[in-house]
Amino acid sequence: MNARAKWIIAASAALVLAGAASVAVVATSQSGGGSSQTPTADQTPAPVPPVVAPTTAPDATADAVVGASEDLISSVLSVTNTVNVGDIDAVLGSLQSVASPAYLSGVEAERMELEDQGWTRSGEVVIDGVETVSYDAAATPAQATVRACLDSSGVVIRNADGDVVPGGSPRAWNIFVLEQVDGAWMIMRQTFADDPAC
Repeated sequence: MNARAKWIIAASAALVLAGAASVAVVATSQSGGGSSQTPTADQTPAPVPPVVAPTTAPDATADAVVGASEDLISSVLSVTNTVNVGDIDAVLGSLQSVASPAYLSGVEAERMELEDQGWTRSGEVVIDGVETVSYDAAATPAQATVRACLDSSGVVIRNADGDVVPGGSPRAWNIFVLEQVDGAWMIMRQTFADDPAC
């Protein structure tokens, strides 16, 4: 299995988390029957509304923070999944107030990797549980780490020839580190568990 394919499939899974159900990833295909990830010259990227960060009280319970975390991650990733590769500037602009530069760099790198390889991605990822790993309300700023079990068995990566690129395990824990800034939660970074099986 190709290391690049593993990275793209893992990054794709991390970037398609949405709510407590599933979210459609932009459907693509190399020849007919789908919309290309790269817009043609006469296409104008659709405007992307800014994502609003959820808030909690400074002394919020861990359950309240998990709820706010799900809302935030859901909103951020629904934006990254509804745009084409060529719309990346609009996506990054939409997410600037709710995600760190490090997280946004990961979003941009994943999009560029697909485009550079001529690869396409289609399908759905299903969330199968979200848990609190840690929550420190006394920290400055307050910090929380949550993990989400994502089932990406419905995601298909195709190479430039239209052949399916084999991937790793379809179910994996994705870890999101959040910080509370002026009451609002922001995604600081996203990582993968040492033992990702879930």
